Amino acid sequence: MLIGKSGKKYERENIIFELYEDAHGREFLTSHLLSFAEQIINKNDSNPNDHERQLNDVLVFPKLSNAIFLTIYSEFEHFLISLCKAYKSELNLKIPFNDLRGEGIQGAYKYLDLVVGIEDIRQNSIYNELIHWNKVRNCLVHNSAIIDEKTKESIDILNISTASSLEEYVICLELADCNRFLELIQKSKANLLV
Repeated sequence: MLIGKSGKKYERENIIFELYEDAHGREFLTSHLLSFAEQIINKNDSNPNDHERQLNDVLVFPKLSNAIFLTIYSEFEHFLISLCKAYKSELNLKIPFNDLRGEGIQGAYKYLDLVVGIEDIRQNSIYNELIHWNKVRNCLVHNSAIIDEKTKESIDILNISTASSLEEYVICLELADCNRFLELIQKSKANLLV
C-alpha cells in the first residue's frame, strides 16, 4: 500500500499503485545494470593491454554511462506522464496532460502542480536539480553530447565530467552520475502522491 500526502491510500489494483510498482521494478533492474557495469569497469583496471584499457576508459565507459542515464531518464519521464494520465482518470479531472504547454518531465510537473494540485512540487531543490538533468539529457540527445552555453551551467552545478573532442567539450557521464540521478528520481517520486 502507498499513502499520499493527504492520507489517501493506494492499494493493489489501483492504477497509481501499479505505476509505482512498475517503476520500482524498473529501478531494481537499473540498479543491477549499474552494478554489472561497475564490475566491467573494475575489471578493465587490470586489463594488461594499455591501449584497450585507455580506449575503454576514455570512450567506451562514458558512452555506456550516457546510454544508461538516457534509459533511466526516459523511464522516469514515461512514469511521470503515465502518472498524470492516471490522476486525470482517478480524480476525474477535466484537463488532459496534453492540453498544457510543456513536455516531458517539466510538462508533467506543471500538470501535477497546476491541475492535480500537488503543492510546492516545482518550488524545491529536487525539481531544480531535475531541470539541470533535463538540460544534460537534451544535450546528449539533440547535440551529440557537445556542450553548448545552455548546458554549461548545468554541467558545472551537477559536477559532471567533460572531455575535449575536436576543439569542443563533450559530456562524459560516469556511473556515479547515473546513480545520483536514480537516487534523485526516487526522492522525487516520494512527493508525487496526493
